[in-house]
Amino acid sequence: MPHNDGQEVVPRTVLVTIDERGRPLERAREMLRGLGELDMQQGLARTELLERIPTYDALVTGGSDDCDREFFRRATRLKIISVNGAGYDNVDVESATDHGVLVTNTPGVMAESVAEHAIALMLACTKKLLDMDRRTRQGEWLWDQYWGDELWGKTLGQIGLGSIGALIAKKAQAAFNMTVLVYDPFVAFQKALDVGACCVPLDELLARADIVSISTPLTDETYHLIGERELGLMKRTAKVINTARGSVVDEQALITALQSKRLGGAGLDVFECEPIPRGNPLLDMANVVLTPHKGAATLEAFERMLLTAIQNIVDAFSGRVPRFLLNTDLLSKPQSPLQAP
Repeated sequence: MPHNDGQEVVPRTVLVTIDERGRPLERAREMLRGLGELDMQQGLARTELLERIPTYDALVTGGSDDCDREFFRRATRLKIISVNGAGYDNVDVESATDHGVLVTNTPGVMAESVAEHAIALMLACTKKLLDMDRRTRQGEWLWDQYWGDELWGKTLGQIGLGSIGALIAKKAQAAFNMTVLVYDPFVAFQKALDVGACCVPLDELLARADIVSISTPLTDETYHLIGERELGLMKRTAKVINTARGSVVDEQALITALQSKRLGGAGLDVFECEPIPRGNPLLDMANVVLTPHKGAATLEAFERMLLTAIQNIVDAFSGRVPRFLLNTDLLSKPQSPLQAP
């Protein structure tokens, strides 16, 4: 790839650390043709990532790579990080900006998959499906002992009304005729009305809801948003569904509420420590449904996420502002990281 002056330049390379393969990967290579080359390296340990990153111009990452200040000090060629998902709490955006690295994400593209997963957790909790499955497989036939609940006509408390939360609200109403209450201080009241919901203060939502669904990013403001006090406001029969980030809920407070029967149950796709460690009391609770942070893990969602993440990089390499740029203030700096071909 020579310049007009005859000097040879190193081709731009894109490190992809997520588990993606097949047709989406080939489409991603085609999108980058003439702009850069893909290098798939799944499951890199942190030490190996830090050793490799100085040779890359772009990174497609999930939530497992810790992109902190040390990472950016080593990423001397890096121009853009494209997070494969909506949440980007594993990326120190301030450090990225200080080092001239664009940070993008892929919001909305996994909304359908996560919303469906949240509904599945609601059904599994209210119908006690997993405990019935386990005990039936063990030879027990407890047809006269299990009494579940219906979702029909119940009240859903939806915390967070982004693309995922809005879909959950719509599905809950359309499929189960649920009344939907919303708490989200960052959305306009009209948005709740548009999805047939009603905005209420958090305490009111917790007190009235039969199901509390959490779909909010993890920020300083939402860290342990649901703690001992908040759980104490909920009905004893209520269930907590968390498909957002584990630390939005104070996990120890949740465990205590479940153990004391102060809460009816929980469906959790995310945890404060991932993978969930052995010995965590949640693992032994029959009224809890656990999944390993896989709410967005459908083939359709992963294809949309990867191609959107690559499009962010294509835009940056082509000198265009990526649609889902997070640190827009970087564009006003004297030396822009956007690279026209």
